[in-house]
Amino acid sequence: PDMARAFAELFDESSPHFIEVKSYMHIGRSINRLERDNMLEMNEVREFANSIVKHSDTFSTMDESEISRIVVLQNNKRRTNRYISAYLE
Repeated sequence: PDMARAFAELFDESSPHFIEVKSYMHIGRSINRLERDNMLEMNEVREFANSIVKHSDTFSTMDESEISRIVVLQNNKRRTNRYISAYLE
């Protein structure tokens, strides 16, 4: 099965404001269970996130962090301000 398509369908149906597509990080207690090789490279995280976007009519890539190996997707049908401080003013 095409996992990206399945995730895109789930995300479109649940309609969250944001989605974080993130790799496992080899830190903390998890190093006792998994190996460093279990971490995805950023290009793999980006490729999967882009595949989700390709299969979705709702989400687009909003931001990413190389060091955290994360890509953030934003719901274009439920756009909201990405900064919490905007709501506190």
